[in-house]
Amino acid sequence: MAIFYVQANAPNTNNGDTWGTATSLQTALASANAGDEIWLAQGTYSPGSNPTDTFTVNQAVQLYGGFDGTEATRNQRDWQANQTIIDGNGDNNTVVTAQSTANEALIDGVIIQGGDAVDDGGGVYNQGGGKLRLQNTIIRDNQAADDGGGIRNNGELVIINSSVINNTSIGTTTTSGGGGLLNASGASVTIINSTFSGNTARNGGGVRNDGILDLTNSTLSGNIASESGGGLSNTVNVVAPGIVIGRATATIANSTITNNESQNVSAQPNDTGGGVANFGVVTVTNSIIAANVDNDDIVDINFFIGAGSTTTAGNNLIGNGDSTPGLTNGSNGDQVGSAVTPLDPQLDTLQANGGFTQTHAPLVGSPVIDAGTAGTVPADAFDLDDDGNVAEVISVDQRGVPFARSVGTTVDIGAVEGSVAPVGITITPTTGLVTTEAGATATFTAVLTSQPSDVVSLTFTSNDPTEGTVIPNITFSTANWDQPQTVTITGVDDTDDDGDVAYIINTNVTSTDTRYSALVPTAVAVTNQDNDTSSGGPGSSSSLTPQDARLLVGGTGDVSVEISISQNASEQVREIIVFATDTSGAVNGLTASDAGYLEAVLDAAQVVFSTLEAGDIADFEPQKTLTITAGSILQFAIIDDGSLDSLRRGTGGTINITGLDGQTDVVELQALSDGSIQAGFRQGQSGTFDQIVINAIAVEETLPIGAGLQGLSSDSELIDLRSQTGTLTATIDIYREAALDNVVGLFVVENEQGQVRDALGILLSPGDEGYGAAALAQRVNLELTGTNGEATRYTSEILGGQLLSTFLVVDGTVADLLDSDVNNDPAIYFTHIAGNSDGADHVRLLGNNAFGFEDLPGGGDMDFDDLVMQVQFA
Repeated sequence: MAIFYVQANAPNTNNGDTWGTATSLQTALASANAGDEIWLAQGTYSPGSNPTDTFTVNQAVQLYGGFDGTEATRNQRDWQANQTIIDGNGDNNTVVTAQSTANEALIDGVIIQGGDAVDDGGGVYNQGGGKLRLQNTIIRDNQAADDGGGIRNNGELVIINSSVINNTSIGTTTTSGGGGLLNASGASVTIINSTFSGNTARNGGGVRNDGILDLTNSTLSGNIASESGGGLSNTVNVVAPGIVIGRATATIANSTITNNESQNVSAQPNDTGGGVANFGVVTVTNSIIAANVDNDDIVDINFFIGAGSTTTAGNNLIGNGDSTPGLTNGSNGDQVGSAVTPLDPQLDTLQANGGFTQTHAPLVGSPVIDAGTAGTVPADAFDLDDDGNVAEVISVDQRGVPFARSVGTTVDIGAVEGSVAPVGITITPTTGLVTTEAGATATFTAVLTSQPSDVVSLTFTSNDPTEGTVIPNITFSTANWDQPQTVTITGVDDTDDDGDVAYIINTNVTSTDTRYSALVPTAVAVTNQDNDTSSGGPGSSSSLTPQDARLLVGGTGDVSVEISISQNASEQVREIIVFATDTSGAVNGLTASDAGYLEAVLDAAQVVFSTLEAGDIADFEPQKTLTITAGSILQFAIIDDGSLDSLRRGTGGTINITGLDGQTDVVELQALSDGSIQAGFRQGQSGTFDQIVINAIAVEETLPIGAGLQGLSSDSELIDLRSQTGTLTATIDIYREAALDNVVGLFVVENEQGQVRDALGILLSPGDEGYGAAALAQRVNLELTGTNGEATRYTSEILGGQLLSTFLVVDGTVADLLDSDVNNDPAIYFTHIAGNSDGADHVRLLGNNAFGFEDLPGGGDMDFDDLVMQVQFA
């Protein structure tokens, strides 16, 4: 196999053996043999100045765009960032002509535009039975005088992860059509994970199929036919007037056909089908054909040899199925409406929802969510998840990795999986309950956060039945899941003078709905007050005896140190940091009295965690695990009115370090009998060292999943799952103390700098125009909120291999941000401060995978307890 290196405007005479001797695309195509690769650097390529000039692919070559011109291996290219455009400039009949008949040719990572065919195939013409695959491509703004404005296919065509948009077929005969694609009689086309939108033609605005069509995990939206088949016209093979020798066949699986229009300008009785006009044979499964203009969704049309035939393989949503006898409401899992009562699939607008192509995401509560069937999902013949297994069924939706094909209990109908209501059990309250030996009882309530698929039973047990008992169980059904039920706890009397005794009520969940049976609800803390006479006794107090201001980490290799809060009397949020020193306390050779010492500390330090105000959220008991090299000498410091991030940026905060600027002791350490070290901090330069007390102990456990980056650098409130594979179960606890109804969520970022890609593949940094919309398009299908004074637990399935960041929507929802009404947009804040319009920090690290959010602009009251999220992965 040879590789030909190609640059825009490179001389034809170069041999193309290296980037340094890159040649032209025409030369590379003329020189390449079957199996060779052609690498195109970013730029614009034109076939030539003559109308008949075209780029001809007549061998089974593999043409890859998206290089920057320095790569040594193909996997180093970034085809979304390095746009490679093949442009006919409106001068060339067909931009790319394919004629490879022996083996499949590949065009990957390019934009093909500006074709103006005098007959067929403005952008791409696959001629003579050729075998061609278009992958990661955009075919846009082409036109043809007759058929196939974007593409004409006479052979075997595969289209994967591509967009065919704004192409036009201007033919006016009764058989003209295929604005996006004409698939000719005797030809076959497979379309997977792709979108056809904004295309126009007389028949088949999106696609006109005269041959064999497989449409899977794909979207036809916003296409227009002046006569029939706005989205798809599935035709018959007419050899002469009144003589039909065969029917086109189309298989539609896990796809969305919506918002298309058939204008029927000639008012012919057979010209209709805004979504699908079927003259041939159509089989449809797990698909949406609905909400096309005037609810003209799918029509079986009578044409010479009888009406077209549509059959179902089950689980479709058809807005208006009056003209499709093969689809019956309530049969085979199909939801079928009528002209009088059309069904609304409740889809969002066509937009970037993650992945390369634009899609329609189901809104929360849509009837397509969890209404499909996994049994008819096609095989992953083209290995869309890149795991090497082509025998399994497709595991991703149209957006590709990491968007799973099944998010809830089963697959959704349509091309994209929707957001499911978070699964959780809310128990209120979980702290502060008191029973007495004199007979006083306490109560709490329990309620589910979303409808289960079957009965959910909660069984309650006391961990100390000698102090308190609880009613054994309650049950929620699919009907009463949202109605809180009250649970009563009764104190137990005894004759012991044992004082007030704390105990807890645990909850076990039983259900055939595995989303709920996997939950472990928050335990309820109760105190049983003693009514027996106290004999009196000495009081107890905690005193800390200082040993040193620095801590030597023993052991060998890397040591895991777990840090927890044992006492907090602070009335403000404070951030604890730690940094390594030498034996004299110097950092990079600088002592506390040297110029540059503070900058050295800020550069070397990592965040342990921020502590909330005393008594703020009683149930929240965070821990932070640090990986420390044995032999390191650590020094703790504490920051008031800011954070390590804000100090690094120079935007506020006061750091308390022993010896800095004349400060006396800030922290005192004490070795405890269990092998741990206790560190006590005081407020300011006076008082005792017990305002905040933390414990540090060496543990066997390594860092929890996801916590590897947290605290190590600026804006590091990230969840790093890049070393994980498969699907992880996330248990998420939400705590809230806020006046506003906020939502928190997670989204996928490209790197530790928080960059994301927009719908065109352009890399955006926090603060760039369009960053917010691009970030929300990459969000995980989970939106979390809570109720003041309550702890709510959710579970969700999240794919490994990703780096996740957080966002906070203030007093609103994600849907408010994504709708067309800009006047109702709530504020949104991100982990990376540069992404926040007010330039303020709105997220603090509170422990392993634990984050506190501040919802007021400019940092507000800086209490970071408006919503608190803690995540554990299994």
